Amino acid sequence: RKSTVTNHLELMGMKLQTIPLEVLNVTSLTKLILTSNKIKEINLQLCNMTPLTDLWLSKNLIAKIPRELFETLTNLTCLRLDENRISVIPLQIVHMAKLIELRLHQNTISILPLEMGNLLQLKVLTLDVEDMVSPYPEVCDRGPKVITTYVRA
Repeated sequence: RKSTVTNHLELMGMKLQTIPLEVLNVTSLTKLILTSNKIKEINLQLCNMTPLTDLWLSKNLIAKIPRELFETLTNLTCLRLDENRISVIPLQIVHMAKLIELRLHQNTISILPLEMGNLLQLKVLTLDVEDMVSPYPEVCDRGPKVITTYVRA
């Protein structure tokens, strides 16, 4: 369903297996919600949507985040990738300087890249703390500021 604001698009629970090309061609979007679908791969055309500030890909079947996503969507302030099959966060996350919210829980991530120490605006970070190897679960329990300080050290 398309909202009345032309820069916001929600396609939730539609059993989409891919991001529709019609969506990828709307490069003026600032908020794209594709939660609760069956998307397995992130199409690199998504990287053309540089005005995006909010990208919700929660509750899909995504196993890999293309590094290009982090290199090009540098205006993102909210990235929701929770409840997928992601095991690795690309080092290119260093380019996401505006990121305030990053949701990664219910994936298979056990190591955060040191580059996350540069995400100084990060206020919300969700992880499965008990699965973490680096930083240690005790560090992850203490919130995004402590985590970014730890990986920066």
